[in-house]
Amino acid sequence: MKLGIITDEISQDFPHALAVAREIGCTGVELRSLWDTGLYELSSSRVRTVRALLDEHALECYNIAGPVFKCDLASQREIAQHFDILKRCCDAAHELGAPNVRAFTFWREPSAPVETVWGRIVELVARAAEVAAEAERTLAIENEHDTYVGGGRMLARLFDEVEPDNVRAIWDPANVVFDPDAEPPYPEGFEAVRERLALCHIKDAAPAGKSAKCVPVGEGDAMLAELLARLTRDAYAGYLSLETHWRPEGELDEQTLRMPGGQAFSAGPAEGLGGAEAASRICMANLRRLLDEKTDTPTHGGTTQ
Repeated sequence: MKLGIITDEISQDFPHALAVAREIGCTGVELRSLWDTGLYELSSSRVRTVRALLDEHALECYNIAGPVFKCDLASQREIAQHFDILKRCCDAAHELGAPNVRAFTFWREPSAPVETVWGRIVELVARAAEVAAEAERTLAIENEHDTYVGGGRMLARLFDEVEPDNVRAIWDPANVVFDPDAEPPYPEGFEAVRERLALCHIKDAAPAGKSAKCVPVGEGDAMLAELLARLTRDAYAGYLSLETHWRPEGELDEQTLRMPGGQAFSAGPAEGLGGAEAASRICMANLRRLLDEKTDTPTHGGTTQ
């Protein structure tokens, strides 16, 4: 297993975020927002600067964490905008050598139950997979409790019905904790998607249900110790990607958590000890301890052997 982090979970100062990522043992990073800008909004020259900085810090980019399909399924205008975002994410992924481009499954609307819109979701994800395939990238679908696919079983169903085979899972067990309609994150949720993993997001939350809040890694209900033990038995060679979300001092507001990115997200509700960098240092130390204690496999330089 390899350790990585979403850089805006450290700082919007991208070179600083990369330096910290190396310091805490990461061998790669996931890119969402940097310099207070979404990656897909950067110019081509700025993306080349990103590539140079990654090379300078000897870090690979394993995922472009765009917001693709965090939008209204009923809005043709928003869907068109998000296909444009997807294409820009694919262009950035090509420049940076990132194999995965992230997508979601549209904001969940209580007035439109999933069965009434499922065919449309499958159709649009299939189209997105074709766009990614043209760019020789994997479309990595994240389970997200605010979207129509919040758990493992629903994500597995999507894979079964989308014909392009370049669609895989970003498995986030903490997002399942927030979803009262989903199965437990382990073993049920994980088992449903384990054969189609692109990478795993690591954060934690408690208690289960709509009232859940993000907490330090290892202190919640995401069943991370059980997941890590299983990944070790499976000889999983992909990334554990830290997506901290918790802040030591105060909580991020709901809208910031729904659409994370930018300085408001990275700074958090308080500067200094309450910001993203401090939280991520704590959570990465907790993750490494879980790997050492629960898998009996010591971590060295961000990688378990």
